[in-house]
Amino acid sequence: MIPLLSSLQLNPKVTPLDDNLVEVTLTLPDDLVYDFLKVLDSLTGLSTSIRSKTRLARYKESSSDLVHQESLRQRDAFYARLVYLYDYYTAEGLNRTQTIKRISSDLRKENHPWSSVDLIRSLLPAAGRPWRKQT
Repeated sequence: MIPLLSSLQLNPKVTPLDDNLVEVTLTLPDDLVYDFLKVLDSLTGLSTSIRSKTRLARYKESSSDLVHQESLRQRDAFYARLVYLYDYYTAEGLNRTQTIKRISSDLRKENHPWSSVDLIRSLLPAAGRPWRKQT
């Protein structure tokens, strides 16, 4: 099979114009004009496809960054709330276990998805309230 472009025997004429433009003139046999236009059309479709895929990838990347930033913001807000409640209840004289149960109860009243006692206990050190059992 002979590639189409090799049979064209292109003799391009390049003429420089103003404003960084270039005029390209091709001389083709009349029976190959239609085939040459088909090649150009397929290249146009390819470039359009690549452009749309690039735009989609850029959009996905930026939207995932926004989702990630929002999730970090929500986590930090939850940590701040845990610290505030922990300090408030321990200042009232409750021990750590009672404080965790009270925080869990408060969050359950709001139907908060992170209201589990075990989750609160495991997140307190990450929020800045570490604790070691007295032996």
